[in-house]
Amino acid sequence: MQPKRLRKFSSKAKAGKLAYGSETWDQLETPWLKPTHRVVDFGAGYGDYAKYLRAKGFSIHDYEPYRCRDGSYAVDIRAVVGMIRDIDKDIQVNGLYDVVVLNSVINATTTLDY
Repeated sequence: MQPKRLRKFSSKAKAGKLAYGSETWDQLETPWLKPTHRVVDFGAGYGDYAKYLRAKGFSIHDYEPYRCRDGSYAVDIRAVVGMIRDIDKDIQVNGLYDVVVLNSVINATTTLDY
């Protein structure tokens, strides 16, 4: 599971600074995305970039097969099934996505053959 992204440190020494971001999102993906693009972030971790972009008016769904509740290592099956259902409904109504982000999926591959 990727770290929680776009969240601020809670310590006083680092208050207001981002704990984790994604260079791939920030430098390669976000700059050219438009609110008219329909996007799915596959392997989205906690979905922080999807939440961030939805708040800015983007049409983006996120999917993480290992989504856990905060503070737990147990997979949140309801959340995972909910993501699958939301994506399925969206595809049925609007067709395939314009952009599929596989940022963390690619980072998690172990070999070139995989």
